[in-house]
Amino acid sequence: MIPVLFPYDTSPAGPFDFGSLGRLGDALTCKVTEAYGDHSYQYSLEMTYPATGRHFEELTAYNIILAVPSMDAQPQPFRIRKVTRPIGGVVTVYADHISYDLDGFPVYVRNDVTGPAAAMAAAANFRGVTSPFYLYTNLPEVAKTVTAPKSPVSSREFLLMDGGVQDVFGGEWLFDRNQAGLLSSRGKDSGLVLRRGKNISGLEQDETTEESFSGIFPFWQGGDVTVVLPEYVLSAPGKYIDAVAIVDFSREFKKKPTAAQLRAKAQAYLESKIKPQPTLSTSVDFVLLSQTLEYKELAAVESLHLYDTVHVVYDTLNIDIKTKVCKTVYDVLLDRYETVEVGAVKQSVYRAVKKIAEKTTQASGGSVRQVASDEVVDTGTSGSWSYRHWASGKKEAWFRGSVSTGSTWSSSGNVYRASWSTTIPSDVGFESTPKTMITLGASAQNVFTVNGGASSKTAVSGYAFRGGSASSASSLTISIYAWTD
Repeated sequence: MIPVLFPYDTSPAGPFDFGSLGRLGDALTCKVTEAYGDHSYQYSLEMTYPATGRHFEELTAYNIILAVPSMDAQPQPFRIRKVTRPIGGVVTVYADHISYDLDGFPVYVRNDVTGPAAAMAAAANFRGVTSPFYLYTNLPEVAKTVTAPKSPVSSREFLLMDGGVQDVFGGEWLFDRNQAGLLSSRGKDSGLVLRRGKNISGLEQDETTEESFSGIFPFWQGGDVTVVLPEYVLSAPGKYIDAVAIVDFSREFKKKPTAAQLRAKAQAYLESKIKPQPTLSTSVDFVLLSQTLEYKELAAVESLHLYDTVHVVYDTLNIDIKTKVCKTVYDVLLDRYETVEVGAVKQSVYRAVKKIAEKTTQASGGSVRQVASDEVVDTGTSGSWSYRHWASGKKEAWFRGSVSTGSTWSSSGNVYRASWSTTIPSDVGFESTPKTMITLGASAQNVFTVNGGASSKTAVSGYAFRGGSASSASSLTISIYAWTD
C-alpha cells in the first residue's frame, strides 16, 4: 500500500475515503512496528522521505499517515510526532498510532473501581474534553479492584500503568482506529510450527532473576508514621534464594492501615508479582516461508498477527513449547513482514507512557493535543514558493516551476550550458544564505544535470547542462528545496 497523508483534524474513526492531502508515493521506506510487553504497548510507524518528494512540506507534526500495519489488516492512522531535519536530502518521519492520542485525554478517578467493565468506563470518562475514542472489553467480570490514582492521569496511562486496568485484569489489546479493546483473547492458534533446520533463523533463551525473591517486606508510610508487619516479611512458596523485596504500599491506602489490611494487600501482591525462581523466556527469529516463492501456498497458515500462538521445537536445546507473537515489523511498501518475533519483549524496551521533557497541552476543536518542543509556527505561499518556519528558528522553502535560462546555450565541446536564476520572495524570511537541493522537474528539454546553489538569502542561481546540441528553450522546469538550520 502507498501511505496516504491526512490533515491533523481528521477523525480517528475514518472512514478515510476522502479529504486526504495526497498519496505519499515518493516514500523511500515505511515500516510499522507493533509490540507488547509488561505495562507497555508500542504501535508506531517510521518512514524515510526525500525533501523533494510530493507533499513533503505537509509532513508536519500532528498530520496523519494512513498505512497498513500488518498482514490482511485494515489501514490504520498514525499521527506524526517528529520529522528529522534533512540528512542527504532525506528526512525520517516518526508517527504513533492514533490511540496514543489517549495520552492527551485526562481522567480523574476519585474512587477505586471494581470489575473490568467499570474500569474501562472510568478510562473513557474524559474530564473537560470530548473524545472520538471508544473503549470496551469482553473480559469476564471479576471482583478485582483498580486503586484510584492519587492524582489525575491520562486515559492511556490509566489503561497501561503499573496497577492500571490491564495490570489488574489481564487481557490482550486491540487498537483499531478510534477503538481500544481489552480482550480476553485477541490472537488465534496459528498452527505454525517453528523448527530447527526448517524456518528458525535465530533463538535466544533468557533466564532472569529480576523478580525472583523468597519474600517481601511490605510497609506503609504517611508523614512520620510507618506501618510494618509484626513478622516483617511474608515468605513466598518454593523459595529459591534468600532475597527479600521491599515493597511500598503507601499508595494502596488513603489512611493508615491495620497490620491485617497491610498483610492482605501484601499477600495478594506476593501471589501475583513475586516469582520464587528464575523466569525463563524464549525469543525466536524466523522466516515466514509463505513470503518466499517456494512456499507461497503456506500464506493462509502463516498469516500471523500479534498475540497469535505458534509452536517452537528446537530439539538440541530440549525446547518444545507454545508461545505467542510479541512483535511484528511490517514493510508497508512491500506488503510483507520484515520481522516477526515470538517469546517475550523486555519491559524496558517499550514504555507504557511517553515521557516528553517539554510538554504542554492546548485545547483544539474540543480535544487536547500535546505540543512537542519544536513545532511549525508559520506557513505560507508566495508565488511559486511555499515555506514554513519552526519554533527552533529553522526555516524551509520549496520551489516548483520554471526558471529562465536566457536565449543562449554556450558550448564546451559537445556539452552546452545555460545559466539560470530565480528570486526568493522576502516572505520566505531567510535571514542568511540558505542551503539548497536542486533537482529536475518535468522538463522536455532533456537536461541531464542541474548544478547550482543559493547565492544569497533572496536568490538561487546555477547552471543547466545538456549534451549533443544547443537548445532554443528559454526556460527550464526544476524543483528547489532551501533551508537554514
